[in-house]
Amino acid sequence: MSILAADDFNRANGGVGAVSSDWVSVVAGMLVDSGAVQSTTVGASAAARWVRVLPPADQWVKATIKALSNSTCNVVLMARVSSITANRNFYSAEANGPFGKNASVVLRRQVANTSEALSPVVVTEINVNDTIMLEVVGPVLTLKINDVALITASDANHSSGYLGAWNNVGVGTLTDARMDDWQGGDFLNAAADPGVIRNVFKRPDDAAASASFVDGVTARKYRSIVG
Repeated sequence: MSILAADDFNRANGGVGAVSSDWVSVVAGMLVDSGAVQSTTVGASAAARWVRVLPPADQWVKATIKALSNSTCNVVLMARVSSITANRNFYSAEANGPFGKNASVVLRRQVANTSEALSPVVVTEINVNDTIMLEVVGPVLTLKINDVALITASDANHSSGYLGAWNNVGVGTLTDARMDDWQGGDFLNAAADPGVIRNVFKRPDDAAASASFVDGVTARKYRSIVG
């Protein structure tokens, strides 16, 4: 697996799109606040997609759940997001509050802005700093909590798109549904990817740098301790 997108939200408070051009709103209102992300209005959803990189069709997205205070709170990951208009299309993995043994998860698809469950709702224990993950490989979707697969479903409506995040607080305060340490990527092996620059220095001691390196100061030497 490779990481192609990541945001720890450790920056000034403000709308995700306003303070980082990597994000574009899907539903206006995603807010960075005190190092995590939440919505700006109680009773309204907020969502954004990461646009710096368009990942391959087989993709994953993951985040740390910081708050799920009641049953109206949702922390949602989005994959294959293909539209930011009124006709929004994407897959999602949804965690619903409250924290504890009565939390729940579900896989959904949204087609032309109409949401439909792809799986039954599964009741499971979720606590602060647990992780939620959505994997999409071909038509197969998998939802994981703390890297343990809880739900798998199949659907062929969406073939490609961006990664994103969605928050909602139906009743309560804005800080009742929050996520942090969002990241996503593909299933390629970064070490085997020819587009990834790497050098493990597995050569004789004191050998000069390979032709891949250019040194403008002096010829560098390498010891086996770095190999």
